[in-house]
Amino acid sequence: MKKYSWILALLVALAMVFVGCGEGNGPDGPGGPPDFVSNLGAFSIVMEANAHEDEGFHFSSFNGANLMKGNRVFTGDVFTLDIEFTVSRDIDDDLLIYLVDNTEAVGWWGQLSCTGDDDADRIEASELKAGETISATITMTAVATASSAAAAANKLCFETKNEDQTLPAITINFTKFVFGRGDISDAGEPPPPPVVFDPPAAIAPPAGSVKLGDFSIEKDKTLAGAGPNQEYQIKWELSAATRTAIIANDLEKLYVYVDLDDVTGGFGGWQIIFQSNSVSWSAGEVNAPWGGWLGKSNLETSPAIDIEDGIVRIVIDLSGPIAGFQASDGYANIFIQTQAAPADIHNGEVLIKVLGAYLAP
Repeated sequence: MKKYSWILALLVALAMVFVGCGEGNGPDGPGGPPDFVSNLGAFSIVMEANAHEDEGFHFSSFNGANLMKGNRVFTGDVFTLDIEFTVSRDIDDDLLIYLVDNTEAVGWWGQLSCTGDDDADRIEASELKAGETISATITMTAVATASSAAAAANKLCFETKNEDQTLPAITINFTKFVFGRGDISDAGEPPPPPVVFDPPAAIAPPAGSVKLGDFSIEKDKTLAGAGPNQEYQIKWELSAATRTAIIANDLEKLYVYVDLDDVTGGFGGWQIIFQSNSVSWSAGEVNAPWGGWLGKSNLETSPAIDIEDGIVRIVIDLSGPIAGFQASDGYANIFIQTQAAPADIHNGEVLIKVLGAYLAP
């Protein structure tokens, strides 16, 4: 019996190795990826004409930061979406809802919970009437694995197909939005509704300005930068209506409002960036109205900065890039970003919180 004991020991060791390997789900560990649930509460999205197709409307900005909580979609995963909402107009085509990988690794568009539009989960057009409350619980099973855990590789898309693009954009007002992998019954309390910011009258933007969102944007998201640096970024994606208003109303300035008490640290390496189909423009910190390093002392002393009741108004001249902007551009983004060595990052504190932003004439 002794001469076979080494065989038995080998078999036991191999069994332990295979158990340790789990189900091969990579960074999520043995036994498959973890369950999670996201309760996003009440908010709105705008579905705009799909720039990549001749018909239909489209929204795909739900990503890993607020939806997937950094998790990755794997083949066979089952996700549940529980929503209540109204729409701003009757929708003439089914509302398709699916997970998508929106990265270069898959050619920029790889559907994850369907193999094409025909088998995508949907809410039928007959239910999509303006102002009527619509409730739906949708179960999606992943048919593909996302290329990575990156936010852009794990998005949720809302789309219509056969609609005339001269129709108005579609606003979806959610009153309930719960999404997760596994059991989502214990979703917890939704986040409080966003606080709508109104600038003090003395430093309010001029008539004709366009507001870039009703919610605070906290610049606390860390993205890997080049070498040892970490990049901090605020990004505004300009809607089709805003892009049209840029031309119609000569919007050449960006008004940014922050609470002076929310400004921490003193950070350099700032850039202001404007990008669209026809423009790629950036300006360094020497051209920034806060005069170089961004910190409370600069904001308090710069002659180009206005402060009222503790609210700082920063006015950024975008006339350079706007001069090359075309009404036909299918996208436009504005960034304010910096790079700072990790030692200078105060344990992940928010560097600056934007209370409101406007494009102004």
